[in-house]
Amino acid sequence: MWRSFSGSALSGGRAWLACVLLLCGVQTARQIYTARTDAQTFDEGLHLAAGTTFLKTGEYRLDREHPPLARVLYALPLLWMNAELKLEVPGGAIARGRAVLFGQRALTPGDVLFPARCVTIVFTLTLALAMAFWMRARFTPMAGLITVFLFTLDPNIAALGHYVGTDFAAALGAFLAVIAFE
Repeated sequence: MWRSFSGSALSGGRAWLACVLLLCGVQTARQIYTARTDAQTFDEGLHLAAGTTFLKTGEYRLDREHPPLARVLYALPLLWMNAELKLEVPGGAIARGRAVLFGQRALTPGDVLFPARCVTIVFTLTLALAMAFWMRARFTPMAGLITVFLFTLDPNIAALGHYVGTDFAAALGAFLAVIAFE
């Protein structure tokens, strides 16, 4: 039974790709919906403030706890939206993060947060696709399909795959680095 299933049409190129893209599409739609409806987490403003500070001043001193690349990518949509970057707010990283989210005259906190969350959704989607294609090339097409199926249904991914944070950028970077060594 398993042998006939693993050799079915799903291991073919177009059908396999269609199934992977369908699963990733469902995951992305779910992530976009929750990114729109979830409230801000404690550190999302901090990540945005650190990224915007680095983009505007070239200095990475606001919060050095995490590497700057993901934070800079999260902050790029704020530059395109002409958001006020609040560089002059005293009180440290948390206060500046609150000011970036809640101190905008023309934008709501959701308007500021959603484009940055979309960057995380892209990281999550890229990780799912990278795992699927690597598993297909390394093992079998069915292994790639099962991998992306389990990844898209994982409750941890569903819960965290849309928040502004460095988790998924680090996971994607680590996975790509490991498979690059192979």
